[in-house]
Amino acid sequence: MTVTGRHLMRMTSDERVTMRKANTEPPGFIEAGALYTLDEIERRLGLKQWARKEAAKKGLRIKKIGRKSFILGRDVIAFFDDQPEE
Repeated sequence: MTVTGRHLMRMTSDERVTMRKANTEPPGFIEAGALYTLDEIERRLGLKQWARKEAAKKGLRIKKIGRKSFILGRDVIAFFDDQPEE
């Protein structure tokens, strides 16, 4: 994931380190303080694009910066915590 320009400058050094760490974590691991691309979330959770879109319709928060879309790790965790158990 690449964030450049003024968006990167607005991030603290801790946020930049967390963003780099997010790309090195194993699949399935979501860190609450990390920022993920949609592709990264799909890969880590083993979801197809349609499943991620369904999750967004059900309330998964997606942040947009220009044409890029991101999901905060804490939003993924909160989304799954709010889902009913089957």
